[in-house]
Amino acid sequence: FSETQVLKVGLVKAGGPHGLRDEQASCSTTDPWQPAAEADPWQQLTMLEEAKRASATAAASLPISSPLPKLTAADHKGIPLLAALDEALVAALRSGAIKLLRTEFLRADGSEAVLPKLLRRQELERLEKERRIRIFLTPKEAVAALRSLSREVAGLTYGWASPDHPDVTGEYLANVRRFLRHPLGEHVTALFWDFSS
Repeated sequence: FSETQVLKVGLVKAGGPHGLRDEQASCSTTDPWQPAAEADPWQQLTMLEEAKRASATAAASLPISSPLPKLTAADHKGIPLLAALDEALVAALRSGAIKLLRTEFLRADGSEAVLPKLLRRQELERLEKERRIRIFLTPKEAVAALRSLSREVAGLTYGWASPDHPDVTGEYLANVRRFLRHPLGEHVTALFWDFSS
């Protein structure tokens, strides 16, 4: 149970969802939860503490070193539905309507000199052509990365720093590079960044 669920259970047991004493009250996710007037806050706190201890004990018993099993479409009925959503994205990648940034380029030593600040896609395409460097994945590479099922494609979204540019100071680009160079980001081969993709 999450802390919220435990707290809701405590409210139900202490005074019911609407302030009525009801020891047999059931937990319904559709009820608007209101604290009962006579609910004992110390009892709720105690229940919350006990739930945290039980959760920590259960988590500690899980083997940390065992790898997560690789999921297939047969393992979860939602996966085919999500994969179907990818088909529209695959079509956009194949047509070139969307281009994914090559993280190998962003990760490379010296890439700051070539790309000190984030540029629009059109400017990056021109830079790619003029310098004969590979900034974007080819459509075939982009589709392969998306379909690899190994989380190779990252998408970046956030509030822009100004109406005209998402990264005026270059802080986001520096942080993206830092992440891609870190072991946590080394698996990412492609990046969707709306301004540049």
